[in-house]
Amino acid sequence: MRKIVLDGAKLFCNKGSKSSKITVCSQLFVKTDNKLVATEMDKVTGVNIQPFGICAITQKTCVPAPTQWLNTHLTDAINGSKILLDTSKCLCSMGGEITPIHVNYNGFAKYE
Repeated sequence: MRKIVLDGAKLFCNKGSKSSKITVCSQLFVKTDNKLVATEMDKVTGVNIQPFGICAITQKTCVPAPTQWLNTHLTDAINGSKILLDTSKCLCSMGGEITPIHVNYNGFAKYE
């Protein structure tokens, strides 16, 4: 079963030296477990996605350059923006791939 991604979920970049967390700002009213549900619009550097330590490509401090979230929920959306799942990934224009590694979710509303 796939799980939805919530505010504060841990993110991992396969080119970064440490994990980060997502901050949901794309919407302020849909919550699960009292946490905002993340959508494909939560991809702004320094707002939604923080640096991942040192970038293996540049060998410098990571400056995430997310392009778009892929593998989002096929049908469910909030304000027209598709919901992020634990199987979602966001490509970085520097060459990395950002994925949720802990979705910050303890509830029962999972997607089949």
